[in-house]
Amino acid sequence: MSQRLDSIDIFRGLTIFLMVFVNDLGGPGHSDIVGYAPWLWHAMTPDTFHFADVIAPAFLFIMGMSIPFALRGRIEKRRPARAVWKHILTRSVSLMIIGIAMGNMRAGRLIMKPLLA
Repeated sequence: MSQRLDSIDIFRGLTIFLMVFVNDLGGPGHSDIVGYAPWLWHAMTPDTFHFADVIAPAFLFIMGMSIPFALRGRIEKRRPARAVWKHILTRSVSLMIIGIAMGNMRAGRLIMKPLLA
């Protein structure tokens, strides 16, 4: 049975839940939804900072906090260093590919155009 820290799981879940809203509700003129709470908007002017601008950094923070626990678990299971590194690299490359694909999706289609075209 795995021993997980509930606080990390709760914080990670909360940030993912909030990411759905703040990323889809960018602010006035950036969404088809009308009349939602302005505190979910991203900052619209320079030198401003809103609640929505904290969500992605909070997610990165909690993911960084999770890394030592994940590595310790693999080390305690006596996984060879080579297998741990292979897992880290495979997962990193997979997440980069998913991120590139999602960043290039427009209206449900994957569009891979050169930046300088």
